[in-house]
Amino acid sequence: MSMAINHNIAALDAWRNLSQTNQMLNKSLEKLSSGFKINRASDNPAGLVISEQMRAQIAGLTQAIDNTETATSMVQTAEAALSTIHGMLDKMRQLAIHAANEGANDPTMLAADQADIENAMSSITRIANTTQFGTKKLLDGSRASIVNFTTGNTAEVSVSDTTLTTGTHILAATKTADASATLSTSQFGLSSPTNVTNLEAGNHTLQVTQASAGASKTSSSDIRITDAWDKGLAFSSAAAAARLSGTFSNSGTSAGDSLTIGIAYQGADGVIHSATISASMSAVTNATAAATALNAALNGSGLSGYVVFSGVAGSSSLTLESKDTGSNESIKVVTKTVGGNVTWGVTAGTTDRGVAKRSGVFTMALDGGTATKIVMAANTYTSIADLATAVQKAISASLGAADAVTVSQDGSNNRITITTKDEGSKATLQVTGTDSGNELGLSVDTAALTGIDALVSFDGYVNTIDNVQYGSTGTATLANGSGSSAGTVTLKVASANEGVDIGTMVLNVTPTQFNVTLDGGAATSVAAGTETTVYNAQHDQYIKVTYALDSGGGTETLNVSDQSLVFQVGANKNQTVKI
Repeated sequence: MSMAINHNIAALDAWRNLSQTNQMLNKSLEKLSSGFKINRASDNPAGLVISEQMRAQIAGLTQAIDNTETATSMVQTAEAALSTIHGMLDKMRQLAIHAANEGANDPTMLAADQADIENAMSSITRIANTTQFGTKKLLDGSRASIVNFTTGNTAEVSVSDTTLTTGTHILAATKTADASATLSTSQFGLSSPTNVTNLEAGNHTLQVTQASAGASKTSSSDIRITDAWDKGLAFSSAAAAARLSGTFSNSGTSAGDSLTIGIAYQGADGVIHSATISASMSAVTNATAAATALNAALNGSGLSGYVVFSGVAGSSSLTLESKDTGSNESIKVVTKTVGGNVTWGVTAGTTDRGVAKRSGVFTMALDGGTATKIVMAANTYTSIADLATAVQKAISASLGAADAVTVSQDGSNNRITITTKDEGSKATLQVTGTDSGNELGLSVDTAALTGIDALVSFDGYVNTIDNVQYGSTGTATLANGSGSSAGTVTLKVASANEGVDIGTMVLNVTPTQFNVTLDGGAATSVAAGTETTVYNAQHDQYIKVTYALDSGGGTETLNVSDQSLVFQVGANKNQTVKI
């Protein structure tokens, strides 16, 4: 019977070794063909984990590079648009400088420059509204974060930029100091700044371009304060002629009796008329007859129209007087010669001046009040300065106000000037009437004369100060512009005896100060009107705020919607850039 071999141990061992060698060869060929050291978990479990993480990181980085390139293209698109805008702005500046050369430019050239500038402005607006990458607008401001005040924004705060995340945030401002200001000098009549409102921090210029002054009136004609012979101006309730009177006598009737007189006369025209007359007194025994003889001698002398001799019957008084009455009339006996037994008691060199009838009476109204009669005291004045003092006393006494006006000589002229002590256009003066032949040279005013307002330029904006009172200080609120956005300051105004004078002052303003917190973070010192960055407690988010110059502070709740363009520029989470 035949025998079978059921086991070949040597062959099996060889087959096993061959299979293992074949597997190792296949793995080596797989690595060579794939290029990967690890092709399956069994190759290296720990190494596979590391490998796959690296593959993911590499894939992420590759995509991040692509993202960055796309983002760069978007930014380059915006940059190109902004470069175009920048070129237009440079061109506009060049056009403005060209237009400023007005000495060489005619209106057509200026109009062309203006048209070019307006076209550039329109182009800038168009570029801002239309520049986009894909469907995303880049320059129209639509990607800015939206900050809504869910409270009333009574703190008057504005936001210009923020990195706050979407959601609700708390912004709180506590006032630490009110706005204040200092003035560089008070020598021009303004001082003590208070109530500073809407004024930016720093220096502001106050320039008085017109000084304040009272309402003023000057005599329209010269006052004849003295005549040619230094006899002063006299006021009286009744007019009187210039008069020289002396006792006449003729104790004999001889042929040699005579009277020769040199006479000078000054009338309303200020001209001196003179003549020498002579009359025989051989048959004259009384003053009446002597006057008749002398008047006959005056005829043809050139003086008969100005002066006259008179004698009262039964009296020995012989008088030489002006025919017209009033202080414009003056006479002088220049020489006197008597012959025989004649005497006349007026010596050579004697002068007399007429008296003005109530010539100091006039009516005047101050500051729109009732016209009041002003009556000069009966007195004789030999200087304009003395007369001015008397007029001031008369006005003060009649109006019951010692500080109402100042009366002074008008320079070196023989005129007086009446000026209200209050200054500005609220101070008025009006002479409403005068007596006939008023010796003060005052004319009647058809309308009230007004004082001069002080004009103060505040940062280039002109303000008017129309009421500067004598003997007491006032206040004025000055603005540096018109409308609600203008800044203001209240200044003390000197009394009118000091006045507001021309000059320049510097107003240095310190605005309102606040301590501001964001979401309970550390307080940041903020000055009103100045943009300031405020951070949250973690210092990883901020908001740029500007508080209004007249803000009082307060707490506001903000609702933020972040609309920034987000770019993934890294292979991992949160590796982003926002624009």
